[in-house]
Amino acid sequence: MLFGIITDLKETLFSTVDGIELRLDLFQNLDLAEIEQFVKKRDRPVLLTLRGGDQSLLAKLFALKPDYIDLDWKTDPSFVLEMSSRYPEVNIICSYHNFEETPTDLETVLKGMFPCYAYKLAAYAKSSLDALEMFLFVSQKKANGFRISGISMGELGQLTRILGPICGNFID
Repeated sequence: MLFGIITDLKETLFSTVDGIELRLDLFQNLDLAEIEQFVKKRDRPVLLTLRGGDQSLLAKLFALKPDYIDLDWKTDPSFVLEMSSRYPEVNIICSYHNFEETPTDLETVLKGMFPCYAYKLAAYAKSSLDALEMFLFVSQKKANGFRISGISMGELGQLTRILGPICGNFID
């Protein structure tokens, strides 16, 4: 069903995007065969995201060999190492989410994340300054060769979501 729906939308919607993220944790039912079919027939990069997924399910998703898999920064580093060794063609994105605030030291947050292909930091902005700090942090890290995306959540964080490409977000 998923592949059929997406195929129907392909001509209109997908002609305007660079890649496709499937937020699998938002699906009511996961049909691995259907996801596999979609990944195999892709004509754009596919990112699979499964927040709160168990490692056995994540391992099955790695076996589908999507272009990217987004893993929470708290994922067991030994699992990350095993998957990156077993599936070197799958680019891992390490994601940090803070739904309450923007940490005062984003550098420390980044240093606490496991080594991977790209990084994503998403934090709640309590002020416009929080969003500006995220924007500047991403710009500086990109200038230093990092593949990174920084997103400020909430109304006061809209700046980072609108101007993400300008500051150098790897993925918006």
